[in-house]
Formats: sequence, structure tokens, C-alpha cells
Amino acid sequence: MEDRISDSEDNSSLQAPPAAKPYLSFSIENILSEGKFGPRAKRSTEYAPKCDGSRKPSMQTLLSRLPWLAYTRYCPPKIPRSKTRKGSRRHKLDRNPRIPFSSSQLAALEAKFIQTQYLSGSEVRDLSSSLRVTEHRVKIWFQNRRAREKKTQAESSVDPGSPQVQST
Repeated sequence: MEDRISDSEDNSSLQAPPAAKPYLSFSIENILSEGKFGPRAKRSTEYAPKCDGSRKPSMQTLLSRLPWLAYTRYCPPKIPRSKTRKGSRRHKLDRNPRIPFSSSQLAALEAKFIQTQYLSGSEVRDLSSSLRVTEHRVKIWFQNRRAREKKTQAESSVDPGSPQVQST
């Protein structure tokens, strides 16, 4: 038994001392140190693109062939802008101003709607000529009136205070 103990003691004495840790620039100790990667380290701008156009000649030739390489988040391409930025105002200027229906026109439209909710082509022409409005305005009024009718029917059927007809 003593031989075994002495053998193990001999083996431990024969082992080489632990090797020094290799230097790693990305090790935790190095990253947290005050050196190259530390919190106070200055960031290198050697490879960062410059927006002022000062580039090396070889880079200039490369950029002339592949201009999209120069574009970054901080150096976007120059896009020509329009001088007038009115947006939605331009669309409204193209349209005619809204002219409301007179009370007599509304009465005639409502009377026709009570008769029928859908007009034929000839009925639209006759009604528009008698009211002195365009056929398009008559069609749109009927569309809006049908939508309003549908909405009021839906609200009255959902309304808990209104009397509901039960089928037996």
C-alpha cells in the first residue's frame, strides 16, 4: 500500500507547474481593464466612413463604382426634396368645394328614398335633372342614406332599452 502512495506522490512531483494563462485581448480581465477595451478607451474611427468626402484615392475609385458602399445610418444618400411640402392640401385643391343640398332638395331626396332605396339609371338621371345636381351627387347621397339607415337599424337592435319584437 505504501508503494501506491509513494507512486502517487512521485507522479505529482513530476507534473509540470501550471502554464501561465495565454494573453487574450478579448478576455474578461482585458475587456474590463482601463486599457484598449476599457470604459475610457477611445473608439477608433479609422474604419468609420466620413461624410465630408475625404477618402483615400483607392476608396474613391471603389465608391465611384459602388456608391452604395458609402451610405450608412449616419451618412445617408442625398435625396432631392420637393420645394413645396403641402401634402394633403394639394389633393383638396383639386376638388370642388362642398355645396350642401338645399332643404327642398333634401325633401325630394328623402321622399324618393322612402319610395325606393335603390334607383335605376333613368331614375338617377330624372332626379338629378329635377334637382339641378349631378348624377354622381344623387348616387352618393343614396349610398350615404342607405349606410345611415343600416347603422340606425343596427343601433336600435342592440339598444337594450328599445322594445324588441319576439317571434313565436
